[in-house]
Amino acid sequence: MPFGPVYTLIENTYYICNRLLNMEVYREEILHKESRIKILVDAHSKPLTRNAFKELIAQRTLIEEYIEKDPFFKTILEPQKIEKDAPEIIKEMAEGAKIAHVGLMAAVAGTIAEFMCKRLIKEGARIAIVENGGDIFGHCLKKGALLMLQQLLSATGFAPKRI
Repeated sequence: MPFGPVYTLIENTYYICNRLLNMEVYREEILHKESRIKILVDAHSKPLTRNAFKELIAQRTLIEEYIEKDPFFKTILEPQKIEKDAPEIIKEMAEGAKIAHVGLMAAVAGTIAEFMCKRLIKEGARIAIVENGGDIFGHCLKKGALLMLQQLLSATGFAPKRI
């Protein structure tokens, strides 16, 4: 049974979009290996969730391949410099780890959520919110929904980097 503030956030956002803003949205949960991802998109973008799943697999594969080359990457507890030819997701993880002063794998969930959400946006989603391991990346073209989402984030204790 789902629980916790992230589940509440997704459910409240679903309610706000459907009921208060009269926007039909679709929600889906994706399970793949250690990833348990919740996606919320506008109803017209429902078919795009398949592409978000493909993005998850592609990015996880890049991370797993990088870990095979550099096993230290998985266990380091502080920011680390990354090679210039590293995959983009690894570079983004390193940047997030540097900002937060944490190990690289601490940035994996949020970075995967970001890549999945950006793929949904690129392919035309008007609303796209991806939650992965408590990290959330979202996009919405309707300002009312974005403001309500910001209020929900504040109410549940999440501090969004940028809205």
